[in-house]
Amino acid sequence: MSHPDKSPERIQSLFDTIAPRYDFLNHLLSFGIDRSWRRRAVKRLQPQVDGPILDLCTGTADFAIAFARRNPERKVVGLDFSANMLEIGRKRIASSKLDSQIELVQGDALAMPFEDNSFSLVSVSYGLRNMADTMQGLCEMARVCKPGGTVAVIEFCMPERNWFAPIYRFYFRHILPRMGAFLTGETVGAYRHLIDSVMSFPQGETLAGMMRDVGLSQIAQYPMTFGTVAINTGNG
Repeated sequence: MSHPDKSPERIQSLFDTIAPRYDFLNHLLSFGIDRSWRRRAVKRLQPQVDGPILDLCTGTADFAIAFARRNPERKVVGLDFSANMLEIGRKRIASSKLDSQIELVQGDALAMPFEDNSFSLVSVSYGLRNMADTMQGLCEMARVCKPGGTVAVIEFCMPERNWFAPIYRFYFRHILPRMGAFLTGETVGAYRHLIDSVMSFPQGETLAGMMRDVGLSQIAQYPMTFGTVAINTGNG
């Protein structure tokens, strides 16, 4: 397993490049299950205190829109590194008529332009593994979360103990990057990053320990679809 290049320049360039085809590929390569993951996550992640919701690595604003629809009384802020992804997100928000509820901000999740204790829910979906410093990312999420609020990390996992594990690993390692490259015209390397970032990302108790180390409590983990994705939560 190689270690992915997670420098800010690399991540920005990667997601600016694949932005026009990002949503299509997510749906196709997950066989449409990504929509179910999002619905289940947003349903589970109900804010426990007053205040706005922050969606980190918001990309094309899928989760921001879902949070806004589920919580029409709350403001939702989406932050992302990629200008091209945010441009698509703004168009989607406008077509959903949620302009007045959702604000998109271009910025660095490792140094967020928000005050301490600002948000009732701080969520990142498939993005923490792309940050150059996982602990700093978690520290920033804990910093901007209100006391009693929720920090949530939704991320791919590599199942190890069930019958589905070898099938999924083969698909993930060998089929997915080639399909992604073929369908987008990009190099296999652009999608190899996805595989390497998932394989090298801390999972299970390792991630739970890191969340505790940044001051979060009551850590809980909710696996989905044979353990290929998990919702990891902690209280601020």
